[in-house]
Amino acid sequence: MSDETAPEASGPAVAEVLPTPKKRRLWPFIVGGAVVLAAILTGLVVGVVTLLGVVGGSPAKTVTDYDLSFQKSDCDLFTSTTTKQFQNDFFGGAFDCEAFEENAGTLTIDGVYTYDVSVVISSTKGDTAEVVTTETDNSTGDPVDFTLRYHLVNEGGRWLIEAIDNETPE
Repeated sequence: MSDETAPEASGPAVAEVLPTPKKRRLWPFIVGGAVVLAAILTGLVVGVVTLLGVVGGSPAKTVTDYDLSFQKSDCDLFTSTTTKQFQNDFFGGAFDCEAFEENAGTLTIDGVYTYDVSVVISSTKGDTAEVVTTETDNSTGDPVDFTLRYHLVNEGGRWLIEAIDNETPE
């Protein structure tokens, strides 16, 4: 038998080659981040608008609350939806809750409110607003239709009625 040994490898040693890691694409992270940011901003905007709607109200809500003050003969609601000047002008002198309640009572027959109000359009420009309504007075038995334009001002974060124009065509 011959004494042979395995030949030894000659030459430089071969290093183990590891696969290079794949580069991650950044665009999915950028798009995902933009979507999350947009969702957060949308939530903030909706929250602020909702808060302002609850705190400051809207011109249209002020007008419907004004109508509700007559429906309920609620002097406090009337005064919270109108300017002091409007309140005094409405009765031709110093405002009086008793006179308001008496006037509001004429719009109720046998406990049924006989006046209907529908907001047609509402627009704001800075601290002023206009709300146009169609209204029907049924207190006499014969319906009478009106088109009214409410002029509002924002005082202390609240919309208040300062004047009303009757725009009913004759």
